[in-house]
Amino acid sequence: MPVYTIPEIAKITRDTKKANLLVGLCHGCFDILHIGHIRHFIAAKEQCDVLFVSVTGDRFVNKDEGRPVICEDERVEVVSSLKPVTGAMINQASSSVELLSHIRPSLYFKGQEYLTIGDKKFSSEKDAATSLGIEVRHTFEKVCSSSKIISMLQRPSAREIKKIYPEI
Repeated sequence: MPVYTIPEIAKITRDTKKANLLVGLCHGCFDILHIGHIRHFIAAKEQCDVLFVSVTGDRFVNKDEGRPVICEDERVEVVSSLKPVTGAMINQASSSVELLSHIRPSLYFKGQEYLTIGDKKFSSEKDAATSLGIEVRHTFEKVCSSSKIISMLQRPSAREIKKIYPEI
């Protein structure tokens, strides 16, 4: 599937909604793609006719040092190639608030973890979506964490520890 610009997706969204079809939007970093992301996209696509995914630009990824691991151009290309995704774009802003205003999808999807965490950014995104008449929905799929996966990959294995500390 293609990688689009925000104005291109805004136009496609307007045209799609004129045809009485539902347009969904997922937004996030999607750095180390995992099964939680895939299931989130599948669950979102099951609730709409067209699903777009916005990928946070590198300079706005607010994660640990060394993040994102994968650059924005590659993350958006990978996401856009997934079967449930109609198209993807890079969002060069710190949140999806402006993006929601420009695109105006029918539905804005976030994972279930955003129901309980006190994420200020999501709170402002939810408020923006609601004020624009965009319905916010949550998917209830397996919750995974790219940050935890990266952390696990950075830990030494038992074999590596044994090499350093043979007495253990």
